[in-house]
Amino acid sequence: MASHGSGHAPCGRSRLVNVLRCSPRSRARWMVGPVAILALLGSFLTLGAVGSPLAAAAITPYVSAGGLSTCFLQSVGAVQCWGENQYGQLGDGTYTASVQPMAVAGLPPATTIAAGDEVTCAIATASAAWCWGRDNYGQLGNASTAPRLNKPVQVAGGLAFKQLSVKGDVFACGLTVAEQVYCWGHNSDGELGDGTTTDSDVPVAVSLARGSVVQIAAGDEHACALLSTGAVWCWGDNSDGQLGDGTTVSSHKPVQVMGLSGVDAIAAGESDTCAIAGTSEGLYCWGLNNAFQLGDGTNTNRTTPVPVAGLSSGVEQVSAGFEQTCAIVVVASMQAECWGANGYGQVGVGSLSTAVKTPTVVFGLATNPASGLGGAEQISAGGWHTCAVLNIGPVECWGRNNMGQIGDGTQGNRDLPTLVMGLYAGPQAVSEGWAGGCALEQSLEVRCWGTDDGTNFDPQTSAVPVLDLGSRTAQVAAGTNDVCALATAGSLRCWGYNLNGEDGVGDTDQHPTPQPVMDMSSGVLSVTEGDGVTCSIKTGYDPFCWGENQYGALGDSSTSNSDVPKHVGLGVTQISAEGLEHTCAISTSGAAYCWGSDMYGELGDGSTTNDASPQQVQGLPAPAVQIATGGTFDASVHPVGFTCALLTTGDVYCWGYDADGELGDGTTNTTPNTAPVRVELSGPASQVVAGLAHACALLDTGAVECWGDDSVGELGNGGTVSSDTPITVFGLASSAISLSSDDAPATCAVIYVPAEVECWGDNLSDELGDGSTASFSNTPQIVQGL
Repeated sequence: MASHGSGHAPCGRSRLVNVLRCSPRSRARWMVGPVAILALLGSFLTLGAVGSPLAAAAITPYVSAGGLSTCFLQSVGAVQCWGENQYGQLGDGTYTASVQPMAVAGLPPATTIAAGDEVTCAIATASAAWCWGRDNYGQLGNASTAPRLNKPVQVAGGLAFKQLSVKGDVFACGLTVAEQVYCWGHNSDGELGDGTTTDSDVPVAVSLARGSVVQIAAGDEHACALLSTGAVWCWGDNSDGQLGDGTTVSSHKPVQVMGLSGVDAIAAGESDTCAIAGTSEGLYCWGLNNAFQLGDGTNTNRTTPVPVAGLSSGVEQVSAGFEQTCAIVVVASMQAECWGANGYGQVGVGSLSTAVKTPTVVFGLATNPASGLGGAEQISAGGWHTCAVLNIGPVECWGRNNMGQIGDGTQGNRDLPTLVMGLYAGPQAVSEGWAGGCALEQSLEVRCWGTDDGTNFDPQTSAVPVLDLGSRTAQVAAGTNDVCALATAGSLRCWGYNLNGEDGVGDTDQHPTPQPVMDMSSGVLSVTEGDGVTCSIKTGYDPFCWGENQYGALGDSSTSNSDVPKHVGLGVTQISAEGLEHTCAISTSGAAYCWGSDMYGELGDGSTTNDASPQQVQGLPAPAVQIATGGTFDASVHPVGFTCALLTTGDVYCWGYDADGELGDGTTNTTPNTAPVRVELSGPASQVVAGLAHACALLDTGAVECWGDDSVGELGNGGTVSSDTPITVFGLASSAISLSSDDAPATCAVIYVPAEVECWGDNLSDELGDGSTASFSNTPQIVQGL
């Protein structure tokens, strides 16, 4: 029986002077509060409950990725879930899937959360366990076998728990305050560990009397316990060797894992198990290895523990999912590394592949140790998706998203970490265009400034709500004269001047209010808006473009404008139409492609020949994860464009027009630059954006660096002197979490704390939204009205 979840909540023991990871070892640097320490242990640890030394501590935010759903525990004890809900596993009182977080109904303040495949459990007031979702085998533990329940019910027996673990859809386990293990639900493979194969709809004690238990981890149909002695015992299904006893014989009583001692922490995947052990904090895994999830470089099942190869350093936390495994390692202050199946992008490396055989750094979650920003505080590997709580606060997920389990408001798979929408107050995303900008609020309401507010073309100096969108919004994209909004239901609406049909409604009339785009009523995953061109990606990585096409920017092998979407013959994960007369995209394999105008080599294919069909960019030293297009017109009104790509290494490379230093490599010239050159950033980047004649990068530290034209303050450093190398934006309130500069002479940043949007650069069309009528600002200004 397949399971796809990863739902183990934390555990730990305390000494007089410290709180430990489920082992006698500790580190002074983690002495920041008991729960904060324990939350780092990942998808198998538990937060303190009443009756333990942790009861008085504040709750650390915690994410648990289930099979096709995800749940998040807030610091106030509230729980929100999103994704699949066929069996009520979101706990919101419905059986309707959700692409955004929904509050669990009727649950007392919780201290821990564990999401499985179709079952979710939590520990709440008085250390009581509560579960909801599928219950055909009694896996909710409330002395019944109702098919499904969409609200939490209390687990029977009056036991006080300090940790819960549930991964599959048939059983759950809990560790009591008295350090005893109980399980309930399905038992045909002995997964309850009570010496029988009889199902139970109430908790039954596991036959484990060999010492106190400090942690448990439940897989699909097996479970394991870590003892205070550092030994690990497992029980249940063993068809793939997941019990680690050197056999493939299932056991309805615990058997000891062979060859392990001094274990700190454990994690159970679908049919595999992992443990952190030894003074070097090495990681060992065993069991099913069909997708290289054991990390030993092979796809051979293992019946005893084998070391994971290629980790950057010692492991702080491990989480095992359906067929992928992830760890947080000490290097670079909590770096996330994943391996295993990657068909949906669940390893988070910016491309799709059958499998990643050895540990690989998750892109965008790296940390600059000098700043202490970025990085993963906690990670949880689920079915075919993975989630992490970041050091700076937000939650990001990546991988499969068919039921909305990523939580970004869409149902499109993501091969890079993507912000979960609506978990924190304030603006969630921003899009800055030529004549204004728009922000997506926590409520998934769109607010715009400039001429983009969707009611008329009179400039707004501060943000106002956009009307007539018809539903909640997952993404907004502002272009030169038009804006598009992607609804959570997957439909697309656009509005604006529509000079070249870029609204996609079958005409070139002006549309001051949002209009439905033809053939985009469902299945849309993302949208990008530029100077006369709009592009979207639909289900199946299928891109479409429409609007102005004089140079072939629509990619349909023609040069005829189109006021309806045209198909581009390329499977892509990201697309950028923000540039002038050229469009670029990242393929599912991580290759960069461009098409359209190529006067200055902006297509990057080694020539200066315009092309109306996608051409692969040549000379990039590593796969690309994101691409950005920019440009303006020269004195002869010819397009002069440039392109920048962010690579898996964190480096940014640019090519094309460079008269104002747009390529960021320390040179300027007015000749074609057909080959990518490396931008001289001060550190690895996690995002790049391109404006009219400047570009900016968001670094892993949360700092922003810009380069190129600065005639109206586009570089944000307090001056108006252009620069051919990156310079730091001056005066941001704190770390940025995303940027936007969609072919505009201005840039905006979403700031996490305080929750706000700050913009700098040109303001002739009120692009900054700061309530002023100044022509520009060379330092960041706060957008008003958000």
